[in-house]
Amino acid sequence: ARRVTVLAGRSADVELPGDFVPELIVGELLGYLASEEGAPAIFADLQRRYGAVKVVPKAACSLVVPTRPLHLSLRDKVRNWAAHGIWPSLVPGQLYDIRNFPLSAQLAEAQVWEEFDFESPDLKDRLQQRHELWGSI
Repeated sequence: ARRVTVLAGRSADVELPGDFVPELIVGELLGYLASEEGAPAIFADLQRRYGAVKVVPKAACSLVVPTRPLHLSLRDKVRNWAAHGIWPSLVPGQLYDIRNFPLSAQLAEAQVWEEFDFESPDLKDRLQQRHELWGSI
């Protein structure tokens, strides 16, 4: 049997004992987007400090879909509220969070917005990414 030591806290604040090098790092760092809570920069910093180490999650990818403005029926607004406890605020030009987005509003297929391999040795070089997105209007 192997021993598991859990060191809870922000990775930048946790002091590791002596020359201890972790075999596995588990992070709960992903939001709606792979980079939203800083996961790529945090895992790159851990690589800098400890070298190659296994991490969970190993990778993350965010996809985006260009859409036409969403106009929900009252029925769909109520369904969204009942299922998720939020009433969508649909303000033109603003971001909004809606589940079960109608496929008919999509202007293109899902496209990669950002992707990260958190165990990659060149992660620090991938913190800024450039992608071309396309869609039809």
